Amino acid sequence: MSTGITPSRTVYAPLQKLDKCCQCDAKFGLRLCSSCGERIYCSTECQKTDWKDHKQSCKQTERINLELFWPFFAYMAELSRVDPGRPVHPAILHKIVNRPIPNVSAQVLPDGSSTNVVLLGDPIHPDQTGSPEWWPTAISERMRQKLFRRILREGHALPITLSICVALLAEMYTTTYDPEKEPNVGDPSTGMEFDQFSHNKRFRLQCERNTITDFGICKGSAEVKAMDTFGYFVESEHSKSNVEFFRGQDPKDHYWIYFKTLREEFVMDLCMFTFNFAMCVAHGEPYCPSGGEYPTFSDLAGFFIGRELRQNTPLLQYEQQRFSVLHNKALQGIVRTPHFNELGERILVAFMERVAGRKTNEVEQDLLIAWTMSNRRMMAQNLDQKAFLNYPSFVPTGILYDPGEETSPHEDDEETLKYWKKLGRMERKGVISPNQLIGALRKWDALPAEERMAWRKGHKKI
Repeated sequence: MSTGITPSRTVYAPLQKLDKCCQCDAKFGLRLCSSCGERIYCSTECQKTDWKDHKQSCKQTERINLELFWPFFAYMAELSRVDPGRPVHPAILHKIVNRPIPNVSAQVLPDGSSTNVVLLGDPIHPDQTGSPEWWPTAISERMRQKLFRRILREGHALPITLSICVALLAEMYTTTYDPEKEPNVGDPSTGMEFDQFSHNKRFRLQCERNTITDFGICKGSAEVKAMDTFGYFVESEHSKSNVEFFRGQDPKDHYWIYFKTLREEFVMDLCMFTFNFAMCVAHGEPYCPSGGEYPTFSDLAGFFIGRELRQNTPLLQYEQQRFSVLHNKALQGIVRTPHFNELGERILVAFMERVAGRKTNEVEQDLLIAWTMSNRRMMAQNLDQKAFLNYPSFVPTGILYDPGEETSPHEDDEETLKYWKKLGRMERKGVISPNQLIGALRKWDALPAEERMAWRKGHKKI
């Protein structure tokens, strides 16, 4: 029987610094409790003295290794990208009529900038997305699927990363031990429906055996070459003489997640795949929530930069600003109940706009709220069932290469780049129209290799 009272929890954020011993206020020789990471002591004696009061919460604190847990966040990101409520990318629903081969060259646009151009033709049936009908000139099925995944994973980097962070705050850092709590209604043996507010445990993330003391969103730019970004030309559905252009995901407006301990910092980036930085969790099945409600993915886009990888990896992100989620008082206030009320939704959207530095549109706002709630349910279920204990003892990561990516570029790449630049200059000077530019580029892309060779020798003209 319902009491009509909305359940509420309290956020218990971890300590951000070692200021003084919780027993004697000493400020030297400080260290955290090695079991829970929640209490500060200066000596073994102080820890023993405090044990009577501390043991109840300490014994009910379980520390989760972020280095093994992060693929679950990558799963959340993948699920968001296939959400039916997310607008379908135009390039998914139109035929690809050129060959946007990665790692070859960028095409110069009329405004002087460069990108890897994708020419979109006639609309196709949704059932044909990712098929040979969608991209008939693909070199191989492997390359076709790589391009499909890059486009599918493009966009909405901020609501994806923010929804994960808020879900983590809501479901892990509001859990606290209550010895009087009834048996967990999420236990399958009870035959009762899962309740995301049924935690009877406190969980905390750790990395390199140190407690995570803060996490949040980093905003900045990603180290990406122009040839690994996309720009799209699409013919108007009403008139083939009208051509529209729009850019893909902008590497200068990039978002990723940081995690801090008292000693060092770690980075998780889930939004670089579209830039052809194709690092993945090679086997995504173990990280899918149980119960058959959720789909599985063969791979999960993303990477985690821990201590070892940081020492052997060049800088990929350039941070401009950061925004703590764990220690944000406004966000702490809205996650204490299972659902967001209208005020809570406004606070969540306001935080996103503060990070973005702009007014967000209604689609972004709706997706953020929906994905945060979905991620909260998955996170709560994971913690309740301790699904993280069944994750692999190492994360099976890999890179999804393109065919021939390890070899030298195609022999006509240099001439292709020169031709694109020449046409770009002609369009800027008004010698040819934008439609003529697109037509010439399309014709060039369709030429067989031997005809391109003849053109280079001056035997043929386009």
